[in-house]
Amino acid sequence: MYCISDPFVVMESMQLLSHISLKMSGKLFKMSEMLVKKRRNPYNRRVL
Repeated sequence: MYCISDPFVVMESMQLLSHISLKMSGKLFKMSEMLVKKRRNPYNRRVL
C-alpha cells in the first residue's frame, strides 16, 4: 500500500482522475452530438 501523503502518489492519482474525467466528458460530448444530429431536421440544415 502507498502512503497517501506521498506527493508523487497524489500527483499520479490526480492525473489518473483527470484522464478519466476527460474521457467521460468526451463520451458525453459525442453522445450529445449524435442526439443533436438525430433530432435535427434535414431541411433545417441551412439554418444551423
